Amino acid sequence: MSALAVVALVPALGYGPSLPESIVRLITLPDATTGLRSHECMLSDGDTNDFPSTCVDRKRPLVVVWGDSTAAALIPGFRKLQQTEDFGVAQFTVTSCAPLLVRLSSMSASCLERNRKIVGLIGDASADTVLLHAYWDAGYTQEQLKPTILALRAEKIRRIVILGPVPVWRGGLPAVVSTYFRRTGAVIPERTWQYVEVDLGDAKMRGIASSLGVEYISARDALCDVRGCISRVGGSLMARDTVHLTQTGSEVLLTSIGQEVLGARER
Repeated sequence: MSALAVVALVPALGYGPSLPESIVRLITLPDATTGLRSHECMLSDGDTNDFPSTCVDRKRPLVVVWGDSTAAALIPGFRKLQQTEDFGVAQFTVTSCAPLLVRLSSMSASCLERNRKIVGLIGDASADTVLLHAYWDAGYTQEQLKPTILALRAEKIRRIVILGPVPVWRGGLPAVVSTYFRRTGAVIPERTWQYVEVDLGDAKMRGIASSLGVEYISARDALCDVRGCISRVGGSLMARDTVHLTQTGSEVLLTSIGQEVLGARER
């Protein structure tokens, strides 16, 4: 999946009555790369540089975030969490590149090469926890994840946690907000199941984590309940497209799962 694909709003905005200023403000989002350290700690195929030492905080214990651009979108939430919790973060993220050590048809050669290097960087950083996150769907298998887990264990990583997929908004959340207003004349509810894809990866990834003997945290459980998934917090959207969390979305998620990620450390 394209790393920071921006949803094309033209179809949603090109028909029907003009949107009110309140809706326009809601769907007008800041630069997609803000806070993600693009081309530094979130690399793409076009980048020729390696991860600099600045991608690893000096503070310990250390949580490493390894994954694709959806993993990079977690970083603002981690920075917010650091305001109240004492820990460091390392960011090793590559756009469109799940944290795998086996080549999939959708993966570039550079993705696999970078992932192999990341394993060594994680070992060098003496990480306390490694959080694996990506645009997980139902297509991933235990066999694909197993080499990653074995490589991390060989680096003496104490805790490995798989963070499951975030909710997927059909067509992208900004376009959904526009469509909902044109159909109802109202702002989208703060929680809704409408326009949210059915669970395609959460249960599958939970089972994979269990079979590999690693911890699992459900992002979907954190962001959704019987009333639906969180679409916005007041005037701030949770996602900027189909899956990438906004700063607000990232902060809401990490506020919810922060203690799980940190392993409920004793103070």
